[in-house]
Amino acid sequence: MKSKLVTLGMIVALFGAVSCKKGAGSKSPENPTLKSNVDSLSYALGSLIGEDLKSGGFEEFNYDVMNAAMQRALNGDSVMMTKNEASTILQTFAMAQMKKKTSTNEKNGTEFLAKNGKATGVVTTPTGLQYKIIKAGTGLKPVDGQKVKVHYTGKLLDGKVFDSSVQRGEPAVFGVNEVIPGWTEGIKLMPVGSKWELVIPSALGYGAQGNQAIPGNSVLIFEVELLGIEAATEPAVVKPNGKVVH
Repeated sequence: MKSKLVTLGMIVALFGAVSCKKGAGSKSPENPTLKSNVDSLSYALGSLIGEDLKSGGFEEFNYDVMNAAMQRALNGDSVMMTKNEASTILQTFAMAQMKKKTSTNEKNGTEFLAKNGKATGVVTTPTGLQYKIIKAGTGLKPVDGQKVKVHYTGKLLDGKVFDSSVQRGEPAVFGVNEVIPGWTEGIKLMPVGSKWELVIPSALGYGAQGNQAIPGNSVLIFEVELLGIEAATEPAVVKPNGKVVH
């Protein structure tokens, strides 16, 4: 978050904002007529910057102040803040936004898990993992130390897809113990050939820290199809008749 917002601060310095003291929620001006390559470049920068500012959590700022600072920086005149001071302000803002987001995610996640746990067909394990069988399989269940081949799609509570082997068009292969705890637990419950929905509490996922694609305290919803077991590492057992089985 820090690097993204600092980068935004640098990019914004290229863009001359309209003279307005209201924030992102104010009434938008009409689309301008693009009469030159400079106009097209300016509009491209503005649209991308606006989208990034919105996704970065900017809700209100003073266009007049921002425009004055940008013009002074572009003209090489003195500005009231050093780059370090400006970066510190953006970092403080980013931390406040992250705290706000994770707090909201925690509340929404708790409410969703309580409601989803009562839905027909949903099973909640002692750890809090929830699953629903979409298609029952009849094969073996994976164990620790094995690799599995799966197709999956992962979503946040708002429906945003953050990862999908289905969209990539290629199944994923990974070790049962090489993934987040919710995956490890869930995949070991599934017979080969199954398709399940796994609802993973943040404590079994990426926790309060999240990762690059997943905000902190996010409940994760996966549709997982277990296609096969790629490598069996169970120790060989010799039966009384002399046959070796795995």
